[in-house]
Amino acid sequence: MRIAVEPQSVVVTAGRDGVMRVAGTRVTLESIDAAFVEGATAEEIQMRYPALRLADTYAAIAWYLSNQKSVDRYIAERTKHRQ
Repeated sequence: MRIAVEPQSVVVTAGRDGVMRVAGTRVTLESIDAAFVEGATAEEIQMRYPALRLADTYAAIAWYLSNQKSVDRYIAERTKHRQ
């Protein structure tokens, strides 16, 4: 039996406004990060943001964990500009 495996698409993208979002949605990386840091599971995050597929939620969390220092700097910078 053969299983067709599709290549992964880009998980997080930066829009023209510089805001990082889960690709194909309006869900921001900051939203995913905040929920994850508060202890939400991927399933709970997906329920909060129905535009996300569960696989995309897991992929966004994995992307965050792989790029945590850069993401933390990005979020700190965005927070600074909102004040």
